[in-house]
Amino acid sequence: MGLERISDLGFRIDEPPGAGLHAEIPLTLPSPFGLILILRLRLIINKTPIHYPFMKTKTLMRTLFTLAAATVSAFPARATDLQFGYLKQPVTGAQGEVELENNVIWKTNRVGDRKLQTVEMRHEVEWGVTDRLQLAFYLANWSYTSRGEDRGFAYQSSAVEAVYALTDPEHDPVGSALYGEVKLGDQELELEGKLLLQKNVGAWIFGYNVGLEAGWEGRRFGQFEENTGEFFEALGVSRPVTRRVNLGVELLHEVEWPSWGAPEPSRLFVGPNASLRYGNWRAVLTPLFQLTAREGEPDTQARLIVAYEF
Repeated sequence: MGLERISDLGFRIDEPPGAGLHAEIPLTLPSPFGLILILRLRLIINKTPIHYPFMKTKTLMRTLFTLAAATVSAFPARATDLQFGYLKQPVTGAQGEVELENNVIWKTNRVGDRKLQTVEMRHEVEWGVTDRLQLAFYLANWSYTSRGEDRGFAYQSSAVEAVYALTDPEHDPVGSALYGEVKLGDQELELEGKLLLQKNVGAWIFGYNVGLEAGWEGRRFGQFEENTGEFFEALGVSRPVTRRVNLGVELLHEVEWPSWGAPEPSRLFVGPNASLRYGNWRAVLTPLFQLTAREGEPDTQARLIVAYEF
């Protein structure tokens, strides 16, 4: 029997002439990147107390996420962008390309005040400086709060973002990019940096972001009274179900350090996503549900992104 490798994830077995056997047998061995995601998922779930009505045991969660990661890493992939709501993908626009992107995040059912609702909005213009470097300008980040001292509409900040693509998710073993953002407001300053990773396996797309954020707040800019650090990571899976529609799932994990001291208990969110492509228009919707019941954090949040490429 002859054995001929045809891909990273499968083999073709050819019998000698006359044997009458010619079959392609896909192996369900995850790629190295898939193995890393599986191990990271298990670590997050093992270290994070989960408290949510439909989650009866942590063992069930570990099993579901491990199987999902293993399954995704066993299929072949293709490249695309704007498949996730809470993950940034390492895909930059072509040189000279301009895109308008609008973000809306709705949060509700906060522990301790379930009638409080918040809507956050960001308006972004992306510009491809080169085929690898992309700049984005957030013209206005503003919010609406339904009750309390901050009730009503309020301007929050403006921001500048840069993404530099290192490798391509379709042609290289793993797609990667570096991301940086500076956010300025009349009462705040934030610096954010993260690493963007994406692996394409056939029709499946899955990615991982990890980063660190430093923030300062006060009554006015330059007179900051609070400073906070935050570690965050996001994992996502997406697959096309039609020519225009993708479906998937996302997980968001956050840990905050007030005044860069002892870290607070981590926060964990998970939920489905759906993305749509139509002409120059693209949109993605991702609702997330908190699994950790942290006070002051939304039990439910949803992010809608609508983009138009000129």
